[in-house]
Amino acid sequence: VTSSKPGAPKPKYLRQLVIDAWEVGALTAFQTHITSRPIYTQPIVALKGCIVWLKLLQQGPPEISLESYKDIGLIETMVEAWARISAGGPLEGGETAKPPPLLAILIHRVAVLISQKLYFHHENSQFDSHYVVQTCTARTGSHQANYDIGWEGEVNVVSRLLTMLSTIDQLQQMASGRFGKEKSQAAKDASNTAKPLLLPLVQEAWSAYSGLTNVLGNLRQRILNDERHEGQDVFQALMYQYFEQREALREFLEKARKEPEVSKFHTVPIMKSIPPVVALGNVLSPKYMFGIEGNEDDNSNTTTTTSDINDSTSNKPDDN
Repeated sequence: VTSSKPGAPKPKYLRQLVIDAWEVGALTAFQTHITSRPIYTQPIVALKGCIVWLKLLQQGPPEISLESYKDIGLIETMVEAWARISAGGPLEGGETAKPPPLLAILIHRVAVLISQKLYFHHENSQFDSHYVVQTCTARTGSHQANYDIGWEGEVNVVSRLLTMLSTIDQLQQMASGRFGKEKSQAAKDASNTAKPLLLPLVQEAWSAYSGLTNVLGNLRQRILNDERHEGQDVFQALMYQYFEQREALREFLEKARKEPEVSKFHTVPIMKSIPPVVALGNVLSPKYMFGIEGNEDDNSNTTTTTSDINDSTSNKPDDN
């Protein structure tokens, strides 16, 4: 599944790792495999390892990201190693051949995304691997239908999800980019191995966006329920970032629909285009923010972003 041969990880081996994750509730088989592979000396192996890791966190049981925090040390070591290599440092083990610079940076940033995901779920155990709030968690074993992390907790969740969406946007641009001289074999190998990253990025971005939209809805409701409507300035700042990331995600999904590595496996969600000025005007206007429930007109952005998610429920990425 993490061979040195360029291209996507073999589906049949990935499928077996997914089955194992569901059977034992952990990525035991994968961790045993990845620690024996040359992930610090062979960039193709390292990138494949990151792609498989991300896919397993998405396709494993709901609590797999929370359980996998115990492996944070390995991914942090990869982050540090490939940060050094992408800055021009040598590969470990005395290897003299250097990978294309963009490939080294891509490996580093994918490792960063996995690290961000593990930290997020470790600190917010009420969310499953797809950023959906669960009624109970493996950590507490308690029912949490009325789980409330408060204003500060939800602001922190929004900030982290915005950061992750920004990381994903950087990654999708790199995965679709040019890895040095196009005619060189190293560039072709890098491109053939990077393109399969787009599918799990679509999955992760859509899940994070859906979770982010729901939490922002909770924050807005807190303001509406507060007699003094405190927190408007914080909410406004978050919404500016939200619409910036939303537009970046819409463009990414539009581009992803044209990629065979993505489109042949599932139907990519379609997002409606909302000019940022119009969207922010709707969200921040007194009538929209503090009007009586039901006063939002049909063109308000909350209606639109909610329909983004509802209309695409049947189009969520299939396991691959």
